[in-house]
Amino acid sequence: MINKIDGPALRKPQSQRLLCQLSRIENLHIIASIDHLMEKTLWDPQLEARFRWRRVHVRTDEHYDMETHCDMASFLQPTTNQRAKGIVHVLKSLTVNHRELLETLAETILDDSPNGLSFQSFYDECYDSMLVSNDSQFRELLGELIDHNLVKIKKDSAEDLYTIPYPPEVIRKHILTEE
Repeated sequence: MINKIDGPALRKPQSQRLLCQLSRIENLHIIASIDHLMEKTLWDPQLEARFRWRRVHVRTDEHYDMETHCDMASFLQPTTNQRAKGIVHVLKSLTVNHRELLETLAETILDDSPNGLSFQSFYDECYDSMLVSNDSQFRELLGELIDHNLVKIKKDSAEDLYTIPYPPEVIRKHILTEE
């Protein structure tokens, strides 16, 4: 029996994999409780499918507002640490091309252009490094990075600037280092 399987220690991928392996043992049954507003987003969907969960909703007889009032603030305004964990998850799902494009932007922002790069400057950097071979390929990769909130467009008076919406220490730790 596991109380609060959604606790921070059990959210880690290695913990989830271990629990999945345990759940596959014949004649071993896991009973677990979850008390998280966004519980369905905590687990890797493919791994969760291998658990073969049987979900049972158990009422706590507390009004929903009472259960969630403390968690809503952290959900609506995630901390830097929570956002960094999100980066790690998203980076694992990206192709090598996406990561190299993001690393190029990160290095340039940290070394030369803290305010961001114009589209043309960013494209030229990637083209010169042979990460992209044409404008449409660059736009497609960049669009996906924007969709994942890894790249943001800042409106400048003269032009749009592409930047990474995380502090330098998060960029160095999670984007410029292999995990």
